[in-house]
Amino acid sequence: MVFLVYMLIAYQSFSCFVGLSILEQKDELVIYPVLLRALEEAEVPALHDGSIEKIVVKEGGTVNEGDVLIQMDQRYERFKRDQSALQAKIAELKATDKSAIQLSETEVEVANAALQRAIESRKRFPDTPSQAELDQLRLRLAEAVQHLERAKQEHELAILTSQLASSSLQAAELELDRCRIRTPIGGAVVEVIARPGEWVKQGSPVARVIQLKKLRAEAVVTREQAASLSPGAPIKILLPEWMSEESGSDRSKEFTATIVFISPEVDRNDDRKRIVAEVDNTRMILAPGMRVALRLPQSLSVQQSDLRKPK
Repeated sequence: MVFLVYMLIAYQSFSCFVGLSILEQKDELVIYPVLLRALEEAEVPALHDGSIEKIVVKEGGTVNEGDVLIQMDQRYERFKRDQSALQAKIAELKATDKSAIQLSETEVEVANAALQRAIESRKRFPDTPSQAELDQLRLRLAEAVQHLERAKQEHELAILTSQLASSSLQAAELELDRCRIRTPIGGAVVEVIARPGEWVKQGSPVARVIQLKKLRAEAVVTREQAASLSPGAPIKILLPEWMSEESGSDRSKEFTATIVFISPEVDRNDDRKRIVAEVDNTRMILAPGMRVALRLPQSLSVQQSDLRKPK
């Protein structure tokens, strides 16, 4: 008996609630329910294996794009960064050191000057210096030129090594930064999955963030209605408690949404199209998951029965 009473009460409540599903007025038609969804939602993953060191944000907190949500243990990555920084500094010092080139250039100048003096002396005094001594001076000059070329090549290699060390330092800094898990979008932190000291694997979600300043609503309309709509057209969104026939429609509490997408595809089963609208929510009155109503001009409708409640 008690069960039947509960069922009767539930049936009456449900009937009153469903009565809000379609509210037809003189020049407009309301589709209800329509589910609001976040325009952007992100399950933020761990970027590498490791343990959680610190939770930076709290559930319900507001974050901007790029803010740090969770800090992972970064001792090893910091050590690798510092090591790479030292190697880059050593490589930079070698790349800027030109003393070997300068010494080789001096050797070439001295060897060339000695050879030229010997040649001039041989012109004035034949066989002085001897041919063997002259050949030795030419060999010394050739060796000095070779030393100069080798010094230049080693300097170029030092420059490339410095560039490689700088690239390794950037990679080490990137690995260190990957220990700071950042949000890719701004919005509200609705869930923090990881806990301090917990070991997480790369790709495992550690937090969930949703964007609240703009929401989207999807509905299904007939093909004839879709033909009368266009992207950029304004429509109205209102909450069901503002739609009761007793209190009337409170237009001061309506929200203006904009149609951003009309599916080019027609459902072959019921000849309908999907439309998507976006609504500004900077006042934070609406929320994802909320069931709202879409108000369309009545001229777009064919019959009440042509409207299907979206899933």
